[in-house]
Amino acid sequence: MNKKSFNKPLLQAAAVIILGIILFLFVVNSESTSILAGLWAIISGIFCTLVYIVGILLFIAIFIAIFLGITTLISKEQSSILCQQIKKRLQDSWEWSKNLFCRCSSTKMMAMAGKKGTEIALLQEKIAELEEEVVLLREVAKHNTERIEQIAKKQEEEYEVIHD
Repeated sequence: MNKKSFNKPLLQAAAVIILGIILFLFVVNSESTSILAGLWAIISGIFCTLVYIVGILLFIAIFIAIFLGITTLISKEQSSILCQQIKKRLQDSWEWSKNLFCRCSSTKMMAMAGKKGTEIALLQEKIAELEEEVVLLREVAKHNTERIEQIAKKQEEEYEVIHD
C-alpha cells in the first residue's frame, strides 16, 4: 500500500480541523458589554463548545469511514486488518470509559487485571528470552572480534617475515 497517497487527504483534514479551532476561538472570545451579555456569552459558549465537540466526533467518524473506504479500494486485506484494529481500540476505549465513569464490581476489575497480568507475564517471558539472545550474540561478537585480532596479528607477522 502506498502511504504517500494518503498524505494530501490527511493534510486537508488537518487544515479543516485547524480552521474549525480558529472559528471556535472567535466564538468563545466574543466581547460582551454587560452582565447579561456576558452570561449569554457563557451560555452560548458552552452550547457552542458542546456542538463543536459533537461535530468533531462526527467529523472523526466520517473521516475514519472515508479512510477505510479508500483503504478498501487499495487493499481489502489491509482494510479488514485496520477495521479489526479500530474495533478493538473502540472496545478498549469503551471499557476504559465505563470503568472511569461507573462503579464497576470488583470481579470485573479483577478479571481485567488478570487478563492484563497474563499479558504482562507473557511479555516478561519474551523479554527474558530476548535478553538471553543478546547475551549469546555478545559472546559470538566477542569471539569473532578475538578471531579477527588473531588473524590480523598473524598477517602482520607474515608481512614482517616477507619484508625482512
